[in-house]
Amino acid sequence: MRKEELLALLKEQMQHEERETEVYARKVRETDHSVVKLIYAKLMRDSMHHADVLNSAITYLSKSEWESAPVKESRDELLRLMNLEEQALRLFTGASTQVTDPHLKSLLTMLAADEEQHYAMLRYVLENFVNKKEKVAA
Repeated sequence: MRKEELLALLKEQMQHEERETEVYARKVRETDHSVVKLIYAKLMRDSMHHADVLNSAITYLSKSEWESAPVKESRDELLRLMNLEEQALRLFTGASTQVTDPHLKSLLTMLAADEEQHYAMLRYVLENFVNKKEKVAA
C-alpha cells in the first residue's frame, strides 16, 4: 500500500473514531442503565484514544519521524507500575471467578483485560524506550 493511500485510510478512520466518540457520549447521557452507561463510557474513551493514536500515526507518516522527547522514567519505576497492573489483573481475574451475577462478572472480566493491556503497554515502554535509554547512557 502506498503511503498516500495509507494516510487517506487512517484519516478516514480517525474521522470515524471521532464520530463514534460523539455517538457514545450522547448514549452515555441518554441511558439510565448503570451497566450500559459504563460500557458506553468505555467505548467513548476507547474511541477518543483510537483517534489520538491515529493522529500520531498520521503525523509520523507525514513527517517520517516520531515526535520524541527523552523518557524520564527509570527501569525500577516501570517495573513498579507493571507490578501494580499485574496485581490488579490478578484481583479482577480472581474476583470474576467468584461472582455469579453475569453483569458483574463481565465488568470484572473487562477490567482484567484492561489491566492485562496496561501491563503489555508498560512492558513495551520498558523494552523499547527505557531499557534502550539506559544502554545508550551506560
